[in-house]
Amino acid sequence: MARSPKALKAKLDAICARFRGVMGYSLYHTRLNHRIDHRGDEIFPTASTIKVAVMAKAMEEIDSGRLSYTEKLPITPDDIRDGSGLLQFFKENQSVEVRMLLHLMITVSDNTATIMLARRLGTVEVNRYLERLGLRHTKVYTKDAEDTRWTPDNEGEVAICEAARTVWRFYHPRDPWRPPKGAEKFSSGYGGA
Repeated sequence: MARSPKALKAKLDAICARFRGVMGYSLYHTRLNHRIDHRGDEIFPTASTIKVAVMAKAMEEIDSGRLSYTEKLPITPDDIRDGSGLLQFFKENQSVEVRMLLHLMITVSDNTATIMLARRLGTVEVNRYLERLGLRHTKVYTKDAEDTRWTPDNEGEVAICEAARTVWRFYHPRDPWRPPKGAEKFSSGYGGA
């Protein structure tokens, strides 16, 4: 018989109770088939986790041939974001290849790279992609007058149980996953092999 996750849940819930703010989690133990969560169905700001969604949509576009690793995107004044990343210090209208944007977005959490890719992909298309994956409560917000949810500190929302279930599907042996065409060039570092 599998061990009960009650002790772990009690410890994690105690950490959440002491946290100054709102904290949630969702965990699934694959071998023991246990799932525990705290506030797992509540909506949270995405913060940098939205970068994974933007990257996944970009990889889908690359796989389909609608986007290329070598396509260059110009940095516009609306793209520049404070916080983490290097591109905030680049000159406006300087162009950066998609492969470098993906690299910076994921490895150093570059906020400007994220905005540039989301602009190229279209936030509506990223959200449609997320819905196709079953992520009905995970969204990228748009920076326009009609979307009042967007702020520089809040560019999206996520329900963590929903996200955890989707991630599980990608890694489960019954759901085979394959990297997009051309990924070997990206995985060997900027500039390819």
